[in-house]
Amino acid sequence: MNDQDTPLPTGFELTALDEEFRTSPLPRLNRLRENAPIYYDASLNRYFLTKMSDLRTILKDKAMLTDPRTSAPESYSRLLTGMPADGSNDYEPAILFQDNPNHHRLRSIVAQAFSLRNINAWEKRITAITHEILDGFAQELEVDLVSQFAEQLPFRVIALILGIPKSEHEQFCQWGKDIALSLDPLRTPSQTTRMDHAAEKLSEYIGNMAQERRSVPKGDLLTILVNAEEEGARLSIEELKTMTKFLLTAGTLTVASLISSGMYLLLSNPKQLKKLKANPDLMPNAIEEMLRCTAPATETQRHCPHDLQMEEGQKLEARKTICASLLAANHDPASFPNPEKFDIERENTKHISFGDGEHFCLGAQLARLEGRIAFKVLLERFPNISLVDDQPIYSGLPVFRTLQKLPLKLQGA
Repeated sequence: MNDQDTPLPTGFELTALDEEFRTSPLPRLNRLRENAPIYYDASLNRYFLTKMSDLRTILKDKAMLTDPRTSAPESYSRLLTGMPADGSNDYEPAILFQDNPNHHRLRSIVAQAFSLRNINAWEKRITAITHEILDGFAQELEVDLVSQFAEQLPFRVIALILGIPKSEHEQFCQWGKDIALSLDPLRTPSQTTRMDHAAEKLSEYIGNMAQERRSVPKGDLLTILVNAEEEGARLSIEELKTMTKFLLTAGTLTVASLISSGMYLLLSNPKQLKKLKANPDLMPNAIEEMLRCTAPATETQRHCPHDLQMEEGQKLEARKTICASLLAANHDPASFPNPEKFDIERENTKHISFGDGEHFCLGAQLARLEGRIAFKVLLERFPNISLVDDQPIYSGLPVFRTLQKLPLKLQGA
């Protein structure tokens, strides 16, 4: 049977729950782009899009919705967020799942906190945290980059910039890791209990801190979030709690994936690593190429309130989930010649890993800064770092493409 006779992948074959897709997703994604770039995946009741031009169109369309509560019953969006078919829930949706006008209000307020000026002001402190974590490698010959560095750094950074006292960083970061279990559909009952307990404790903690910051402002991110206004309106305490939980899940996973998957790319491509060491000015472009190749968040979802006719002539039905494959679009040869090649000198690095349009990731510049600092310090302190195993193991988390572990030999100077 040739490739054309083989049925197209469907359902969970296009998610990280499938071992083959988890390990090597691009063959299936490339095949879909070539044969059915707008593909109706009946198993998960969604349209699956793989072309960059189609993704740009959908994500920039202001008529598109993201709140699962307004999607069709039994939609993929509701399945992914664990929402009942009737759309009910007992939590405040994160900004990622908010639609206008509330999304515009939230985004305008949060954008004040994540201004380029504020992010640049955090650079020295992020560098100090990076060195502090790597100081713990002094007596190590071999480390797991994921658990010992890539996961720790973004949690520590979020704790620092929010203004969490250093003595409480460990507890705060543990709450974040436990809350991140919400992204794992295969979590055990005991993990669910841990997750719920962490969410409750974090909510109480952030609620108390927010009240304090309104009374006694400090120069930290929480103070900015608490006091920022849009047309006289501030974030509510519940919105602050939800925003913090979001930062501790999506924000940290994106950076952890960038660092671990990016390091794997560098060490698997020694010529590119040599170029970067010889010319550190290539670092910003290298980070963009890592983001293009790895796409820490592999997909994003939208739905339209009305039927939508695409340029190719295909009709997308109202309220059905449109799954935009960011990973597939980042490897679209129409946008990136030789897309499978990792090239830190690539001229066009206009990937879509942070989304596009009104929901473009507000933390993109912070993630880039953390990545630049992490690789700069790692390569300076451990110039002879190398892989222990050239077969990476990826987690089964849907949406996020993250390494479970990355054993490295340090052989530092």
